[in-house]
Amino acid sequence: MKRITKIIFLFFILFLNFQKTAFAGDVGGPYVIWVNLSNNKTIDELIARRIDEHDDCIPPDAKFLLNDRPDDITDELLHKAVIKNDKASIKLLEKIMRRPFGLLKNGFDGIITYDEEKTPRFSSVVTGWHAVAREKIPKPTDADKKSVWDTFCIVIPPITRNSK
Repeated sequence: MKRITKIIFLFFILFLNFQKTAFAGDVGGPYVIWVNLSNNKTIDELIARRIDEHDDCIPPDAKFLLNDRPDDITDELLHKAVIKNDKASIKLLEKIMRRPFGLLKNGFDGIITYDEEKTPRFSSVVTGWHAVAREKIPKPTDADKKSVWDTFCIVIPPITRNSK
């Protein structure tokens, strides 16, 4: 009888330890940095409002850093990576995104940028993908804010920070 009790106790202890392992680290996501590389402040206001409202495509546990980012992620680095498609800059961004920042112990899943080089578009650098995803905005006018938001939703990165 004592042996069965010891086995049950041991199983219970192991079970609790596996539970802790399964939920370790940053839960939720995606964790995303938002950067506007243009002078168009209307885009910032639209994105901030829709994110605050957890509108449509925003996952319930998502975190968007709208006015905060690691110091290493400069506009110049983003310009090289996103607009110039410089592979070394993309690789450096991915390395920086994997670092802890504030309360985010495992870093970020990606960065979403907006620029108006040639055509208004959103771009996304996703941790571990080694490429930039770009989506042109079909009708980037104030009258058609839905197309802006729908395009933003397309480039929201998946949760990738735990797949190192």
